[in-house]
Amino acid sequence: MAFPINLSPTYFWPVELKLQMGGETNVGRLRSYSFEAEFRRISQTRRDEIIRQVIIGSKLLNGETIDESRLESMMTAKALADEVWVGWRKVLDGEGPDASEVPFSEAQKQELLEIEHVADAVVLAWYNSTPGAKLKN
Repeated sequence: MAFPINLSPTYFWPVELKLQMGGETNVGRLRSYSFEAEFRRISQTRRDEIIRQVIIGSKLLNGETIDESRLESMMTAKALADEVWVGWRKVLDGEGPDASEVPFSEAQKQELLEIEHVADAVVLAWYNSTPGAKLKN
């Protein structure tokens, strides 16, 4: 197929995450969830900047010594998800047949990004949406 220079500014990609279940009978159990995230296409220059910031963060998490002045260059999963995540489908307000789809809003996105593991799952999906991505969960 020929390459169209006028690509859409966004695209959808599936996001999968597992969260701990609550309740006395669910001790140690996880529940799988999925939805479709709409991601913003970014420039290669910005992608390279993000990769550099992620590498710095990865080194910090692995205990490598890094000049403290480079800490501000570290990008968190929440910051990256906030930058590239611009919409969604299949996010519901509850479980079961009465659940309704929640319309995307920046305020609602910020609430979801505060739920543990959501930003990580969004970033992993964004990264895996890139042809040739090698990061796996």
